[in-house]
Amino acid sequence: MKHCLCFTLFCSCFQEEFVGLVHKETILVGHSLENDLMALRISHGLIIDTAVLYKYNRGSRCKIALRVLTKKFLGREIQNTGSGHDSVEDARAALELAILKIKHGKD
Repeated sequence: MKHCLCFTLFCSCFQEEFVGLVHKETILVGHSLENDLMALRISHGLIIDTAVLYKYNRGSRCKIALRVLTKKFLGREIQNTGSGHDSVEDARAALELAILKIKHGKD
């Protein structure tokens, strides 16, 4: 029960901060954002999700990993330090992939 209370307090504080930084006309860009937003109990209307932009040909439920997309389309490796994800590196890669897709359209 203690963990649940801690998460609820964290979530509440984060939601307040989020609302102060992200307005309804702000465009959120990322990879598989629905997981993060759902965990934080946040809903937002303007989202560019690279997991959706870059479709996997094996069905809509399958998504291509951000590191795979970054290697294939941007020609560089990310998430290879062995110490987990770097959120800034992931955010930059997602933004660059979104811009690439917007500029050049289909794969």
